[in-house]
Amino acid sequence: MPWITLLFFVLLFHPEAPRKSNAEPSWSKPYQQELRGKVVRVLDGDTFELLLSTRETVVVRLEGIDAPEKGMPFATAAKNYLAQLCFQKQVRLEVSKRDRWKRPIAQAYVEGSSSEIGEQMIRAGMAWHFTTYSNSATLDRAEREARSAKRGLWVDPNPTAPWLWRKAKRAGN
Repeated sequence: MPWITLLFFVLLFHPEAPRKSNAEPSWSKPYQQELRGKVVRVLDGDTFELLLSTRETVVVRLEGIDAPEKGMPFATAAKNYLAQLCFQKQVRLEVSKRDRWKRPIAQAYVEGSSSEIGEQMIRAGMAWHFTTYSNSATLDRAEREARSAKRGLWVDPNPTAPWLWRKAKRAGN
């Protein structure tokens, strides 16, 4: 039986063992405005999970965009397009703030590219410019171009914005 106890402690304290703690993760330090890592999971059209060099993962929300929610038209297409842009790729984040769930809100760039991922999502018609939280002229212009070209979700003449869809869902409609 002592060997089981020994095995337990070796596994528990092994340096390669994943760490879960109530302490603030290393990426949440207020002075850390830039993060780098590999995208290991795409959750939806505006959110992905990043694996940091510290072996911590962090869920990241793209700044300035709002993509269709699960159950909405184009939700799967938006998620797939985001995956095409960044899944399994090294990404650099410019973190501006954290949301109420403590997720970093960031502009994201695939290493070696100067093109911002959120802007690419809007330009392809896979997301809206989230003007409640962003006044970016670049994102506004990208959305106007996607609308006029009827790209992605803009093939629908009057698509429902995700924030309105969420509000209706909360109201029970």
